[in-house]
Amino acid sequence: MWRLTNQMCRDEPQETLPPTALTAQSLVFHRPKSQVPITPILTKAKLCSPTSRHFKGGVAVRPACGFFSCVLPFFTLSHVPKMVSNQDMNKHREPGCTGITADKKYYEVGNSFIKRTLRQHEWMTTATNWTPSACLPQRWKTDAAILEYLREKTNIPLPHLQHTFEDDGAFYFSTELVPGVSMSQLTEEQKQVVTKELLEHVATLKSLRSDHPGVPGQPLLCAPNRVHSRFWKHHTCWQPKPDIENGSYVFCHNDLGQHNVIVDPKTLKINAIIDWEYGGFWPEWFEQPYWKRKGPSAPLKGEEDDKERCREWLLAHCAEVEMEHLPSLKEKLGGQS
Repeated sequence: MWRLTNQMCRDEPQETLPPTALTAQSLVFHRPKSQVPITPILTKAKLCSPTSRHFKGGVAVRPACGFFSCVLPFFTLSHVPKMVSNQDMNKHREPGCTGITADKKYYEVGNSFIKRTLRQHEWMTTATNWTPSACLPQRWKTDAAILEYLREKTNIPLPHLQHTFEDDGAFYFSTELVPGVSMSQLTEEQKQVVTKELLEHVATLKSLRSDHPGVPGQPLLCAPNRVHSRFWKHHTCWQPKPDIENGSYVFCHNDLGQHNVIVDPKTLKINAIIDWEYGGFWPEWFEQPYWKRKGPSAPLKGEEDDKERCREWLLAHCAEVEMEHLPSLKEKLGGQS
């Protein structure tokens, strides 16, 4: 019996699936609508230039030309344990990989912070047939567009965008690595100091206004994570309707919790506000002050839960755009070997 579990997604039960096919190349697990193969990937790492940054088994090397070339880790069936959990994957992650969640991997390479979506053979299986949101690539395109827009329009401290790109069924997002600690790691007294500066940046965001909702340079909005609780419209992005009436929309972050405020622990100055993937021009009430306490950017017990109000606004003012997961090269070739 082979089991892939996601122990880090606390709301999801585990699932046990037997393989329905075993060959020299792959294990195949059957689902009602798909087959998920785990296939050995045999690649050779080759440096692109003497200045490339590379580490064994892992992600991208960054040559002097500024492009990324990706080298995937490889494994054979002898490397696949009979019990694989997210905890095990983190324990044995390749050098440079700083963490793995249910839908993405994180890397720190040189002065770069990189995150990428999981390829389908890396997905964790659950009893509910949960899959990572197909909106992730669009969310990171949103983040990239907002970083460029806000850098031009404001003095809000932001990480420098390096790259976004797609490779073999995975989407990559790369920025400079921002030094510091998250605001959530500070004492309450220190947080009061940081909050004063943070409120200035929130006021700057509110000063940016538009007659229509949207993201500068992008066609779609990505709703805040709290709106998609219980997997509501889990793979949906939103396109403002062309006949929407003019209104007064302000620039929102929509995930402005303490975990997304990076601070210099000595000076208590904000080095960067990160993770803008749900941002854009929204009704002002979409931005909730989750920076006031430690925890997720979602209502806790006793706090106002506005998800139904948010959902009603989206359904009334936007068209649903069902996103598709990125196809792998094999899928693009129609299963050709």
